[in-house]
Amino acid sequence: LRFLRAYFYFELFKAYGDVPLVTTTLTNAQANNIERTSADQIVKFIVDEIDEIAPHLPSTYTTIPGTEVGRATSVAAYALKARTLLYAASPLHNPSNDKTKWAKAAEACKFVIDNAQAWGLKLSPYASLWGNDAFFNQELIFGIGRNASNSFEMANYPIGVENGSSGTCPT
Repeated sequence: LRFLRAYFYFELFKAYGDVPLVTTTLTNAQANNIERTSADQIVKFIVDEIDEIAPHLPSTYTTIPGTEVGRATSVAAYALKARTLLYAASPLHNPSNDKTKWAKAAEACKFVIDNAQAWGLKLSPYASLWGNDAFFNQELIFGIGRNASNSFEMANYPIGVENGSSGTCPT
């Protein structure tokens, strides 16, 4: 749960920068008066969450009985930390070009790269990245498995095509 909260705060930070940081249930009055938290504090929150939970997560679920592939792993947590720090160091969130932010990002990225092989990650042939069995690819760090389906195509068929919902296709 804490990994997902950190992940979704990363997505908010990536899109908006400063966002409200909420870690408790709010009353209506509190929710209506909450203010944004600085992007630096959001990054610190994400990194602190990852540092706290990553050591307690397995590096893979494929060796655990009742395989629960797709759950958060320590690998996904450390990769999220690296990406968060990289975005925080970028010119968008670091207009003063603070070199310490770049150093933290480089350190976190190097940690992931240095441990990738031990975690079972490796580059795969391009063709193995696609299809409904790609979820078990050794290059994938965190993703969602799907069965074979044409629902994406159906949602994008033009209006009037049989069995097409054209839900995302403009008229």
